[in-house]
Amino acid sequence: MKKITRWRPDTCDCEIDYSWDTDDTKNEMTFTLEKFLKVCSAHSAEKDYNKLFEIVNDENKRKNFALKIILDNVDLVTENYTNLDGTTAKILKKGLSYKWSFDSERKLLIDISNFPAKSKTEIVDLLSREYGASVHVIM
Repeated sequence: MKKITRWRPDTCDCEIDYSWDTDDTKNEMTFTLEKFLKVCSAHSAEKDYNKLFEIVNDENKRKNFALKIILDNVDLVTENYTNLDGTTAKILKKGLSYKWSFDSERKLLIDISNFPAKSKTEIVDLLSREYGASVHVIM
């Protein structure tokens, strides 16, 4: 069954309707652009809406995956959290925050200034290997 979802990404002010099939498994699932309801000023230069959908989606994935890289690899800044169903997940230790933004060229800026000094070099190395110049870490 086809379902349409309205998405307002937290990475920009675009507003998008996309579709997906509820019968698809997680591995089969694809998201298809239905329409842009609003294009934000950061993305207004791109006129190909299919390409723009990919750009917005990629920015969101990059922001989320950068945090996942930190949680999965930097034990100094994480602790285990037990969910209500008994499963555990890694979260940032109390007092630490993952702050992010995008600059005018849509480079992801990650602020880890409140992280322990010992963890910062490791985080920069991990993210640089994954993303190269498309991510800048603020220490």
